[in-house]
Amino acid sequence: MWIITGEDIKGSYQTLIIVAKSVFLSIRFFITDKMMEKASALTYSTLLSLVPILALILGIARGFDISDVIQSLLDDFLPGQSESVEYLINFAETYLEQTKTGVVMGIGVVMLFYIVVNLLSNIESIFNGIWQQKQARSTIRKFTDYTTMVVVTPLFLVCCSGVQIFVKSFANSGIFPFEIGSGIMMLLEWLPWVFSAMLFTMVYMVIPNTKVKFTSALIAGVIAGVAFEVFQMIYINGLIWVSKYNAIYGSFAAVPLLLLYIHTIWTICLFGAELSFAVQNHKNFDFEAETEHISREYFDFLCLLVAGLIYNRVKNREKGCMSPTTDEINDTLRLPLKLSTRIINVLCELDVIRETLSHNDNEHRIWTPARDISTYNVALLLNEIETRGNGKSDFKYDYEGTYAKEWTILTQIKEKKSEIASSTLIADIEPNAELSKAVVNRNITA
Repeated sequence: MWIITGEDIKGSYQTLIIVAKSVFLSIRFFITDKMMEKASALTYSTLLSLVPILALILGIARGFDISDVIQSLLDDFLPGQSESVEYLINFAETYLEQTKTGVVMGIGVVMLFYIVVNLLSNIESIFNGIWQQKQARSTIRKFTDYTTMVVVTPLFLVCCSGVQIFVKSFANSGIFPFEIGSGIMMLLEWLPWVFSAMLFTMVYMVIPNTKVKFTSALIAGVIAGVAFEVFQMIYINGLIWVSKYNAIYGSFAAVPLLLLYIHTIWTICLFGAELSFAVQNHKNFDFEAETEHISREYFDFLCLLVAGLIYNRVKNREKGCMSPTTDEINDTLRLPLKLSTRIINVLCELDVIRETLSHNDNEHRIWTPARDISTYNVALLLNEIETRGNGKSDFKYDYEGTYAKEWTILTQIKEKKSEIASSTLIADIEPNAELSKAVVNRNITA
């Protein structure tokens, strides 16, 4: 499956392969990244932050005079747990009252924002790990972005609820014939599914500190939204089945049910995040297994192609050529992400190339030469790749005495290679996609 690319097949078969790759990658990363454990950690953090978050949302809702709508939305969001919702709202209102008095007011407000920001920061950290993004948001961006999320989310939910109420009242107004009115009411039943898909799509686009394409976020958002609504239905029916245990546990029965509910939602959300990453990056994992067994000859050759592409772009800058990004290197040379990352890391370690932020898009990094393009040649690059590491000083071999002959033979061979390779500058190498494709295919065949 992973050696089949978009150039090999077309139509429905291509779509089927893309779906299979995306599903396989999302399941694989969901297991290897231990997302069930992270869902448990987020469940614990959410439970601790639930009252402060509700207090903040209710505070904002009071400013817009929509606190009653928020309470009704909570009843819909936590079906069958009206008692738990009432407890949480009472706790949140008590928390808000405590933040209004004297010195406690300043401390309470600070703690309120700290708890909410800490939860959102933990969520962002997990999403950044999914997207293999090591750099988190800056402190200023966290403050602005998180504040926007906290303010916009309840307003979005209120708008969704308002649309649903408006459509329902409009359908029951008698303006339309019965058939059209009943059709609108039938569509109205699907509005929660649409709103759930929209909410998950927004989460997958906004929370990761990287550029997420709308298409990949939408696909994952629709699947996560459908899974959430199906879980809601199962959960409501399950509450009827477990209601007989209330006689044993009493009001305490709401606690494990709430934990189960929150944990399942986070599991669905994190799987959707893995799916959005897989949909957007499935091409980068083509030939992944083959890259593990690539020979030293082909690895050196591909290092030469990558360095040549970067140096040649700078040489031809006056012709409008720009330094390439990682995606452009992969597209031009048709390299798998894992292999290109390995090559770029080696070239960076040898200080052959350097990473620079793009002027047009700070989320994409471009690669530029770290050496003088007018003097740096193929012989120097190959010699640095061959001698990369700690060198011979760490081993107790007598290179100048007992093994002097063998060492001299190897040195002479390298010198002969260097005589030929030194006549070609790295900047004079101009890789093309067809040559690179042939190299990769030859390597797979070998």
